[in-house]
Amino acid sequence: THTHTQHHLLCCVLPCAPWSCLPARRLQTFGGSLRNLARSIQSLFGSRNFDEPRVVKGLFNMNTTSTKSPQEVRDEVLRVMRAANLEIREKGFMIKCKMFDEAGRETVGIGMEVCRVQRMELTGIKLTRLR
Repeated sequence: THTHTQHHLLCCVLPCAPWSCLPARRLQTFGGSLRNLARSIQSLFGSRNFDEPRVVKGLFNMNTTSTKSPQEVRDEVLRVMRAANLEIREKGFMIKCKMFDEAGRETVGIGMEVCRVQRMELTGIKLTRLR
């Protein structure tokens, strides 16, 4: 059976693994639990595809939403940050910036994620303070 094949594969590949001693019926439950855990983690952290913005639900106000496309919002945020000479790190639709005082010490770091608002045709910016 399929379950027996999974059990055999896991026992042969990783004989010292904790599931190697599980009967096939318990292994099926264990495998289902792992799949559920993986789905939960993926939904918590969003898609690993950084080429597209995440779709999030939550409270946004009119100051952090726009009817522009996520790419246009991202480009505008980057333009403003570069004009302010901020240190910027970007990965897809995640943008992190650091602000420094006159002595060169970091005063504050801000994380911004451009995302689509669930069930609405809006683009939002989620702001987080870093450190």
